[in-house]
Amino acid sequence: MRAIARAGAPDRRQALALVLGAPAALMSCASAPVAPTPLREHARARGMRFGLALRPEDGEDPRTLALVTREADSIVSDRLFKWASIEAERDRPDFTAADALAEEAAARGLGLRGHAGFWYRSIPAWLRPDLADGRANGLIVEHVRAMVARYRGRIFEWDVLNEVIEPDDRQPLGLRAAPFGRAPDLGLYVDCFAAARAADPHARLYLNDYGVECDSDNNAARRTCLLKLVEALKARGAPLDAIGIQSHLATNRRFSARIFRDFLGELAGLGCAIKLTEFDVCDTGVRGDTAARDRAVADYARRFLDAAFDEPRVIGLVAWGVRDGGSWLQQEAWARRADGAPLRPLPFDDAGRRTPLWTAIAASFDGASAR
Repeated sequence: MRAIARAGAPDRRQALALVLGAPAALMSCASAPVAPTPLREHARARGMRFGLALRPEDGEDPRTLALVTREADSIVSDRLFKWASIEAERDRPDFTAADALAEEAAARGLGLRGHAGFWYRSIPAWLRPDLADGRANGLIVEHVRAMVARYRGRIFEWDVLNEVIEPDDRQPLGLRAAPFGRAPDLGLYVDCFAAARAADPHARLYLNDYGVECDSDNNAARRTCLLKLVEALKARGAPLDAIGIQSHLATNRRFSARIFRDFLGELAGLGCAIKLTEFDVCDTGVRGDTAARDRAVADYARRFLDAAFDEPRVIGLVAWGVRDGGSWLQQEAWARRADGAPLRPLPFDDAGRRTPLWTAIAASFDGASAR
């Protein structure tokens, strides 16, 4: 009311708006644009969360941080918390950058995801000689414990294990052979979860993996392996709370809503929450101008997200990047477009404008049932 008083007495339209409870933008000026509701609010209205992944340079850019704070309720670093980034030299960990991001998240009221406790592609060089014969197992478990303990109460969920299945390796339970040379005993991974739980009893603990989303023989095999691994970990008493499905999608990959929805139901039946943790959509195979490509990306995303959000145990979505130009996909040879045009895989373009993918995400959140 004070704002209206400063502008003068309300006219008939404004008075009617007050009575009917119309948005403030309509009360103050009939022609003023109404800002779209941030994605975090679309998610929150259904009891879910929306997050964004940051590159190290994003944390130094005030415009990017402002966009993230407006749109997301949580963030994750694409690399700052990984082992090779933290401890390049043995017994000389450097938490400077990771701590700074944790402080930034707290100052902006953003939740912080931990990514990742153990990932085969982020192993410090000094550890590699001890991997093959199991001498590194204790160090791996201790690293997971130390990371979770350091950020206890500041990181609300951790990808304890990242990308540990690979059916092509033909190892027990479909476990990945790398970086050990052969699959480790499952006890190592059980111990990682146990150490994480002891270090922070309140953090949600994830098994995070990729390649289970599409309708292909490879993805079908990976879905089977993931289900078997979850069952085995649970049978061994691992405190596994949730499954992270990375959701790196591509418009030229066949997708079946029924197959994916059934798979999510099986995961939910094992007592796991589910989150889409690294979402983006590659448009390599789409011909046409930018508008046509954006429509294809948005349509594919909407079909995928509608199927995912139909499962009540799906609790949120994290986009793997903020702006299109900063996506990891721009550097991948397999993802390059024949016309040389940059990809448009994220909900914001290089200027920070909302893309049609943003609209598709919002619509899928809106169409989901309440959690």
